[in-house]
Amino acid sequence: LKFTTIFKGMAMSPFVLLAVLFMPTAVLCKDFFTAAVFEHQTRGSDVAVKNLQEAMNRNLKLYAKAASIASQNGVDILVFNEYGLIDDPENQGEMGRYAENIPDPTKQKSNPCIEDHNNRIRLSTISCLARENHMYVVANLIDVQECDEFCHENDVENCASECPNDGVFIYNTNVAFDREGNLIAKYHKMHPYFESADTAQPNFVTFDTEFGKFGLIICFDSVFGESVELAREYGIDTMVFPTYWFDSIAVLNAVELQQAWALANNVNFLAANAQYAETGSLGSGIFSKDSGYLVYTYDNDGDSKLLMANLKIKEDAEVPDISSIIVVREDIAFLKSEETGSNFPANCFKESVGPAKSINDYRCIRPMTENFTITKLNDPSGEIESCNNGFCCSLKYSTDGLEDEIYLAAFNGSSNVKNFYFWWEETCLLIRCDPFNGKECVMQPTTSKTVFKSLEMRAKFEAERIYPTVTKNYYRLAPKEEWTVETIETETILRFHSIFETPLVKVALMGRNYKRDPPFIPFNAPRGSGLSDFAP
Repeated sequence: LKFTTIFKGMAMSPFVLLAVLFMPTAVLCKDFFTAAVFEHQTRGSDVAVKNLQEAMNRNLKLYAKAASIASQNGVDILVFNEYGLIDDPENQGEMGRYAENIPDPTKQKSNPCIEDHNNRIRLSTISCLARENHMYVVANLIDVQECDEFCHENDVENCASECPNDGVFIYNTNVAFDREGNLIAKYHKMHPYFESADTAQPNFVTFDTEFGKFGLIICFDSVFGESVELAREYGIDTMVFPTYWFDSIAVLNAVELQQAWALANNVNFLAANAQYAETGSLGSGIFSKDSGYLVYTYDNDGDSKLLMANLKIKEDAEVPDISSIIVVREDIAFLKSEETGSNFPANCFKESVGPAKSINDYRCIRPMTENFTITKLNDPSGEIESCNNGFCCSLKYSTDGLEDEIYLAAFNGSSNVKNFYFWWEETCLLIRCDPFNGKECVMQPTTSKTVFKSLEMRAKFEAERIYPTVTKNYYRLAPKEEWTVETIETETILRFHSIFETPLVKVALMGRNYKRDPPFIPFNAPRGSGLSDFAP
C-alpha cells in the first residue's frame, strides 16, 4: 500500500508521519510497545457473497490490509475481533463450516504458515500475517476437536456423556502467533453467550513477549470472575479481548466497560469489537491501566477501523503519542478525523423509533433501571441518596441548571441477561433518561444539556471489583484528567470536576461481587441456532 493511499485526507505533516512510519521497531520497543486493534464489520452476510470461500477471502484480504498498515506503523501486536472471519456472525447454524483443528501449542510446536495448510486456511493465513509483517497477532477462530482424542489428552471427566451428537467439540477460540508465525497460545472461551460453540473447561492462558506478558479472554468472559483471576494471579501486564459485544449485556456499554476493566484490574486492555450498530455491537479501544483510553472508537459509521497507540513498558517512560484511527476499506484506507459520535440519532430507543433499518442504524436499549431504586434530581445543586436492598449511593453535585431529567439509581442484587445468565452487582448510576409509556427513566437519549460543574458519588461496596465510568454526549468517554476514583477502607468515591464544560449522560460505579455469583450454566445452544436469536 502506498503512503498516499493509506493516509488520504491526513492533516499531519508527511515528514512527521514518515518518521513515525519507518521508525525501527527496536527503538519503539525500548521503553514502550505499539499496539493495534481492528474493529471489523464482517463481509459476507450480504447478498453479493454467494459462497463461504468468497466471504472468507474478502475478510482475509481486509485482515491482510490492516496488518500491512499496522506493520508500516511499527505495530508490535495486532488484535482482531471475535467472529471476524465468519461470513454471517448472526447465523451460527453451521459452525462446523468455519471450524479448523487447531494444535495445542503446549503439546506441539506449530508454524501453520510454513506447514501444510490445506485444512487450516484461516489458521495458516493468520500465521503468515504475523510472519510476513513481523508482529504478534491475536485472532479469533473456531477450533474443532474430536471428542475421544481431546478428552484423552486433557483428562476430561465424564467426557463420553458430554460429547455432542456429532462427535466433536467446537470451541470459540483465540489464537496468538509470534513474529515468526509460530502458534504460541490457544484459548477456549469459558463463557459462551447463547452460542452454538461448546463451553470450555477452565483454562487460563497467557503468552510472553519481549515487551510484556499477555492474557487471553473473549467477550462475555469479561463479566465473570475467571477473567479477574487471570489478571490477578498470572502476572499479566495486558489483557487481550476479542469481542462481539452486545450493549444490552451490562449497564456499561462496550467502551465504558473496556476502560473500566483496565482501571479496576490494573492491566492494559486491548479490545477489538465487531461493528454491527443495529444490535448495539460496536466500540473498541486501547486502554492504559493508569490513564484509561489512549484511543477508542464508538461510532455507528459501518466501517472497519484500525486503532493504534503506544503503551508504556517502563513506568517513567516518555511515550510518543501516535494514537490514531485508520478506516480500512477494500478500495482505500485513510486516517479518520476526530470522532464525535454525531452519527448517533438523538433518540435510539427501539420501542420508540422502531427496528433498525440497516446494520449501521444504531438501536439502544433500556438503561436497565427496572430493578433499581431511582431518585430524581430536582435542584441544580445539592445532595441526594438512593438505596436498594441495603446498599446506598450518595451524590453531592453542582450544575449551572438542570435542563434534563436526571436520576441517581442504586441496585444491589442479581443481574441477568434474558433470565438465563446471572451475576451479582452493586451499582451506583447517575443517568440522563426520559419517561416512556408513563414510566420514569425508560429511554436513555444520546445527549444531555446539563453541565455538571462538579460531583462526588460515594458508596460502601462489598464488591471485589468496582468498574467506573464518566460519559458525555454521544457516549464520549470523559478524559481521566476530569475525574478520579479512590477507595478508603470500604467506601469508594468518584469525583468529577468539569474542565471542558460539556454535558454528562452517565456516571457509574458498577461493583461486581463475584463470590455471590451462581455457577455459570452453559446454554448449550443447538448447532442450528444463532446469535441473532438473542440480540436485543
